[in-house]
Amino acid sequence: MKLQKYSKFLICLFLSAVITVAAFGFSPVNADTECTITYDFTGNNADTPGYAEGTITLTAHSDGEYKLYWYGNNINSETYYPIFDGTLAEGENAYVTFDYHTAIPAAAEGIIVIKDNRSSTVYELPENKLLCTKYGIPSYTFSSYSDVHMDITGYYIYAEPRWADALEFSAKKNADFIVTSGDMITNNYHPNNPDEEWLHYEKIIRDSRYNNPVWESDGNHDMHTVGKPGLRYFIKATGTDETYENITANTPYYYILEPKTGDLFIFMALEESSSANSCNEFSENQMRWVESLLDKYYGSGINIYLIEHAPINGFGAGDRMDAPYYKGLLSTDYEATLWLKDILTNYKGIIHLSGHTHEDFCMGYNYSDENGTACNMIHNPAVVGTTMPNLTDDGLDYNNGKGNNSQGYFVEVYDSTVIFYGADLTKGLIYPQYSYIMEGTRSLSYNTPDTPDTPDTPNTPDIPHPVHIVPISGELNEAKKLLDYPDCASYTLYQSLKRLYITYRSELYAPEEVKNEIAQKTEQLLELYGFLGVKIIYPVGDTYYFVNTLDWDNVYAYAYSDNSRNALWPGVKMKKTGILYGHDVFRVRFDYDGQYNCLVFSNGSIKTETITLYYNKNNCFIITNPTITNNYKVASIQYQ
Repeated sequence: MKLQKYSKFLICLFLSAVITVAAFGFSPVNADTECTITYDFTGNNADTPGYAEGTITLTAHSDGEYKLYWYGNNINSETYYPIFDGTLAEGENAYVTFDYHTAIPAAAEGIIVIKDNRSSTVYELPENKLLCTKYGIPSYTFSSYSDVHMDITGYYIYAEPRWADALEFSAKKNADFIVTSGDMITNNYHPNNPDEEWLHYEKIIRDSRYNNPVWESDGNHDMHTVGKPGLRYFIKATGTDETYENITANTPYYYILEPKTGDLFIFMALEESSSANSCNEFSENQMRWVESLLDKYYGSGINIYLIEHAPINGFGAGDRMDAPYYKGLLSTDYEATLWLKDILTNYKGIIHLSGHTHEDFCMGYNYSDENGTACNMIHNPAVVGTTMPNLTDDGLDYNNGKGNNSQGYFVEVYDSTVIFYGADLTKGLIYPQYSYIMEGTRSLSYNTPDTPDTPDTPNTPDIPHPVHIVPISGELNEAKKLLDYPDCASYTLYQSLKRLYITYRSELYAPEEVKNEIAQKTEQLLELYGFLGVKIIYPVGDTYYFVNTLDWDNVYAYAYSDNSRNALWPGVKMKKTGILYGHDVFRVRFDYDGQYNCLVFSNGSIKTETITLYYNKNNCFIITNPTITNNYKVASIQYQ
């Protein structure tokens, strides 16, 4: 909406009103005696589907309270804020002006007027403005967020519930994945546990209903620990561990190819300092890497998204005040910033996402293409809570998520069109004024030539393929151990395993291919944990087995913890319980689970290495180096 410089934020007061209208349920009509509504589409996109640019005029025919909403499938007061909400006298006009590139929702068919919570008029959109009839369903969807700011110091005291809100919003929208523009943690360095904030961040993902990937860009807070140990924690905790290639690169920047379409998501990193405007924040290696990806993929018929943390001072979306409210933007005094600016100008088809300033939607810095001279640029506000102007000093007040100001986007991607729906993440409502439409660079597929009709064929009954049903409890138990572990490692693997576990946890049996998929993903995640050097702690049981491959006459188990042991050395004599691989299997049982955490097997003199039970997912041990005469190495396997 068109607003003056210092009054832009006043619209927030209007949008924060509580909506009491129920879901619409009205039948469309063309006119009503209560009011008249007209829509004057303007600009170069006046005849383009999905572009809301123009002015809506509402003329009251009688006194009352009027609300305007988009009208269409799944668009109602439970999913959208009103376009307008106010009291009008008879004959009075209300005007709503949608700014440059503001979007009509893809499912919208018109605008509905609710008067005094009971009567309605519907303005039906012209057919040439409807997106739903042209594109159908989106190719994929995602959420675009920034500045979660998990914080162990207590400054951002609402960071955890706001992040949970954002994940719940993505779950309700069934977003295929989440991308973020950085500052997932605050990173107030804690020497005893420098990645504690990442663990909090990951735990909220684990505990949420959201089951799809999360991919993060690197912000200044994510890297801002003494001596940059933040790089190691960032790589371990975020989407950089998506592939071994990303991990071994040992850099905080990486890319992802969306699996359905091959669309490219490039995640840059503020790698040089903790202050976004203090130097060349992007290394020459990183900038050349970005350009190499663009050279390879730009013009190949896919959408390309460039995600990084900080906007450029005086350019694009994020903060365009003459005297900026936010002073920490990327400075054009540095070569790397100018390099990035050239990329955003020369590659006009890409979509650039940033965050960093926390500035509320209502301040109006959400979208820019520099009047058609640059690419589409979107500013993500902040999950933790947005900033608002302090008019006395051109500064910003940080609300820190106390109120109704956790904001981000839900994104629908169609052939050649992308829509960013600005959202209140706590209430789960879309802002009509802060939703933006733009062209992508995907090759069009909706305009494919007609195929000739094929002759009718007789109906034949479907012949079901035999499905091998197998018990699934073992695979689910192994998956659950990893799902309960505090480190997420790869979000894609973790979340896909989480989806499978939730789907089948109440089942006794499952198709063999499902069981195999769970087992495969579990092994892949275990392998990745090992690659990252993460020691998995498993629940400690009360019964353990030893395969006597050396055919000792007697087998002893010596178990101990910090304050107790099961017997004097060499421990208790084990009992034979079965045969495995042609050798006797011996068993030892303790009084309760977790009674001891270390275990040594021996024949009374020759012994195995000390086994730390916490790190072994299986309960049976077998010697792996029989040529050594003492302190034999063992491996854990599953037995019974």
